[in-house]
Amino acid sequence: NIRPYSQFIQVGEEKILWSVAAVNDEAYEQLIKPLLQDDFDYIYIKYKNVKLKIVSKQLESKSMEEFLSETFFGNCSRFVKIKFITPCAFKSQGRYIFYPTVRYIMQSLVSKFDSGGHDFSVYTDELISDLEKYIYIIKYNLRSRIFSLEGVKIPSFSGEITVKIDGPAQMVNLANMLLKYGWYSGVGIKCAIGMGAVLVESGEVKRHGEK
Repeated sequence: NIRPYSQFIQVGEEKILWSVAAVNDEAYEQLIKPLLQDDFDYIYIKYKNVKLKIVSKQLESKSMEEFLSETFFGNCSRFVKIKFITPCAFKSQGRYIFYPTVRYIMQSLVSKFDSGGHDFSVYTDELISDLEKYIYIIKYNLRSRIFSLEGVKIPSFSGEITVKIDGPAQMVNLANMLLKYGWYSGVGIKCAIGMGAVLVESGEVKRHGEK
């Protein structure tokens, strides 16, 4: 059920930005390449009877080697800010969970990474417990949201959190790799239809009163 792509929409005053990400070659060939074709120049929304003109397209790509060089083999920060830019939720034991915890976030990202069809996987029996042990939330600014899907209202949240990663440098780099993978895969449920889009930023956290 974990798809190797994600998408989300941001609505501005004068334009709508549609972002689509693929995490492996097959998803790129089947999804991204057709979207880039010149004859795909408008979107028709059937139930609204609205035709939207595509005014521009932009492609950004990064190889797995580049991604790993910047994260797992890099010199990563112990502080990471995660901005949930579309409604995010998790599901556990048949119920929707609409607040973030380190376990839910990292469990989701580990599953998405290992389902991406890459040359290696990261899951071990101890990994989630280790990530939960070394990562903790130090700041948050969240609000509850509702994501409507075919008549179903899914409780969710948006906003941002900042986490600190303790432990050895290898754990810091692994956590950064998984968190930044979330930019491509999304976090939580239904990322293929617009939920769970995140922006991940690394850097030192200023104390209260610092400029």
